Amino acid sequence: MLNRLQQWPPLQKLRARYDHLGQRDQRALQVMALALLIALIYLAIWKPVADFRNDARADMETARDLVGWIQSQEPAARNLRAGGSGARQELREGELLRTVTESANRSGMPLQRFEPSGDRAMRIWLDAAPFTDLTQWLAHLQSEYGIGVDQASFDRTDEPGFVSARLTLQL
Repeated sequence: MLNRLQQWPPLQKLRARYDHLGQRDQRALQVMALALLIALIYLAIWKPVADFRNDARADMETARDLVGWIQSQEPAARNLRAGGSGARQELREGELLRTVTESANRSGMPLQRFEPSGDRAMRIWLDAAPFTDLTQWLAHLQSEYGIGVDQASFDRTDEPGFVSARLTLQL
């Protein structure tokens, strides 16, 4: 294989040109070829391996953080699986309306209208409520008081991220 490579005509021409160079030029060419070889080894082998190693370390740290968070949330998940939050407050008949309106005021939910629908349900209307705040408030009602959404209708408003909603909440 090496003999065949040495017989290759373009390589023979380069070898002849190299032999005709002066000793100083040959030495400079050797140093330049060595520098090029070192740069090639660094860029083609060393740097990709080092980058992969650093990325793997960062991924490992992220995974460790995630495992720690999951383990810290395990008691809450077990509590939810066992039947809900121990902090859930049981509501008596007739307290649904008061609880929802007070919670809406504390959460900054703009209740436009509300009306009871029996002892265990109520209908509410909201105009231009931030959607993310609304969903967080509804999740809070469910987790703290056991008040769930029985029916929901959402309409988009002109302002992005805001909705008008008609909800039926039920114990």
